Amino acid sequence: MFKVDENTFLRKYRDSDDVELSKELADEEVTRYTTIPHPYTLQHAKTFISENKNLVGLFAIVQEDKVVGAIEYDQQKGCFAHKAIIGYWLKKGLWNQGIMKNALATLIKIVEKQNETAEIKIKRLEAHVCNGNEFSGRTLMRNGFEKEGILVKDFCKNNVYYDTTIYGKILE
Repeated sequence: MFKVDENTFLRKYRDSDDVELSKELADEEVTRYTTIPHPYTLQHAKTFISENKNLVGLFAIVQEDKVVGAIEYDQQKGCFAHKAIIGYWLKKGLWNQGIMKNALATLIKIVEKQNETAEIKIKRLEAHVCNGNEFSGRTLMRNGFEKEGILVKDFCKNNVYYDTTIYGKILE
């Protein structure tokens, strides 16, 4: 478990998180700019947890041991193994409180710590942010990411196409 702030921690998912996860992801505003399906059901949550709870870079964001969000880094393979893609979400009632900014800072520290012993070190963190989700871009920039470019019609959800802005951070 990793401390984000006085009330917030990053930890691995547990099977018992399924009800809370499905409840928080039922809000379409939370999932709008993510690959998470809507509507999000209890079965989605059960399947997600069972298939992903052991992933190295995936963490539940918890307060009072209840899931309020998630954050992950996904180290790529082959010629891109030096790069990890960042993704995250947070329940709507906690937006604009600095929680995700702090969770991302904690995740970056986790990656840097794991780099100390990793055979293939992560040198680049990258995030793709749908246009219209400017708060996410600000969260990244407050953690040292730089805006690098725009991909036109890069993301499609529910037959709506979004341009995405690429943000990157180089780790030394």
